[in-house]
Amino acid sequence: MKKIKILLALLFLCFGMATMGWCYTITDPGSYFDSDVGGLDSLMEDISKADFDSLLLTGNNWEQETAWVNSVLSPDSVTFYVKNENVAYYNTNGEQVFAFPMATPPESEYFLLKNSTWYALFRNNVEMGWGVFNSSLLPEGMNIGDDEFIISHVDRFEGTPIPEPATMLLLGTGLVGLAGASRKKFMKKS
Repeated sequence: MKKIKILLALLFLCFGMATMGWCYTITDPGSYFDSDVGGLDSLMEDISKADFDSLLLTGNNWEQETAWVNSVLSPDSVTFYVKNENVAYYNTNGEQVFAFPMATPPESEYFLLKNSTWYALFRNNVEMGWGVFNSSLLPEGMNIGDDEFIISHVDRFEGTPIPEPATMLLLGTGLVGLAGASRKKFMKKS
């Protein structure tokens, strides 16, 4: 009986960890009000536009940005997918957490937030249809949160899809079940 209680406790712990990512919703009035946008996306790297320009990368803007993203992600690599301009972002129920919808499919694993002075690279972790970021992690030059601020561009990059937390929970539960069944068979043979 004690083993079953421990197994149930582990199962509830795994389930709780998997669902924690889906905690932000849009609070701004409008068509997206109360939309579930998933959890925070990870800030991978940021760079000032001046420092980026000083890298003397060749090619057009999207080729330069893709080269920089791949240098950050090395040895992994991504390909440029699409550039969205003048992207509106929305307040969420998290303090200093904002979200914006990804305009067109396919879903992108990485995105680059840009304004006139700064770039910030994110890994899209949870809800692929939304970019979700904490503005307190961004450099002051990005001015996120000001009423007049607009994200001038979002570049999206294709890479390897990331498993969703619920998928990982299902896989983990299956592995725990297999381990338990194997142990039970092993114990009967002894």
